[in-house]
Amino acid sequence: MLNRSFISVIFAAILLTGCASIKQNRDVCITVGAVAGALAGSSENTESAIGAAVIGGAAAWLICRTDSDGDGVLDEDDRCPGTPAGAQVDGFGCALDTDGDGVSDQLDACPNTERGATVDSRGCDKDTDGDGVRDDLDRCWNTPPGTQVDEAGCTLDTDQDGVPDSADSCPNTAPGKAVNAKGCHVVYTLSGVHFDFASAELTGEAQAQLATVSALLNDETELNVEILGHTDSQGPAAFNLKLSQQRADAVLTFLTENGISAARLTAIGKGEDMPIADNSNEKGRMENRRVEFRVAD
Repeated sequence: MLNRSFISVIFAAILLTGCASIKQNRDVCITVGAVAGALAGSSENTESAIGAAVIGGAAAWLICRTDSDGDGVLDEDDRCPGTPAGAQVDGFGCALDTDGDGVSDQLDACPNTERGATVDSRGCDKDTDGDGVRDDLDRCWNTPPGTQVDEAGCTLDTDQDGVPDSADSCPNTAPGKAVNAKGCHVVYTLSGVHFDFASAELTGEAQAQLATVSALLNDETELNVEILGHTDSQGPAAFNLKLSQQRADAVLTFLTENGISAARLTAIGKGEDMPIADNSNEKGRMENRRVEFRVAD
């Protein structure tokens, strides 16, 4: 059992170290405690002074051990002093970051992000354009807000016609077919291919126009077309239907003679039923005596 002198030594060490003001410097605290203990024990003899110094220093060491940031790790072992109050820390006093994304668990709103993923300040996968695909997987970073995208973050184009689904009025066009800005098959109206009244013979102007069409079809080798013949409303409907077929056939013959495979062409007579102008005057009737091209399905 400690005698009264030793009890007074411990008490003196506690009192004299002034831990409240100097405990942040552990070495000074221990030294002061040892000196205070020695002084308190020197009243008996030298051996008592030495023993008291040891006890005083030890008591001061115990008292002066601190946890300045209150994270549960003593300052002497704390590799990350100053962690925010209440932060979860590891054995070295550093904030826990379970998923290794650089955002501490305390602040991490998405604690299970994949290793190596780019995250925002909340620890969640970064998605700069807000399309639902995180940046490290997004091949199209600047899609407009609200755009439907695929798994690569690129504008969704289900039928692959070059027109995004959000603007595609014909979302199921066949692959490789020419489409307009609405994603629908193109209809080519040949403004120069007109015919004389009751005739299916190609004029020189019509042949020049068809030479341009031949060049187009030679470039677009995957393009198959329907050739649609039309007439004005003059004469019997049965006659006009037959005449419109003859006009379509005349155009088909011209194109095959200019290197276009007949397998890519279909001639169809539409008669007088699809006018584009007024049949009550000659100008309108001339416009109706025409041939159109339509991309075939």
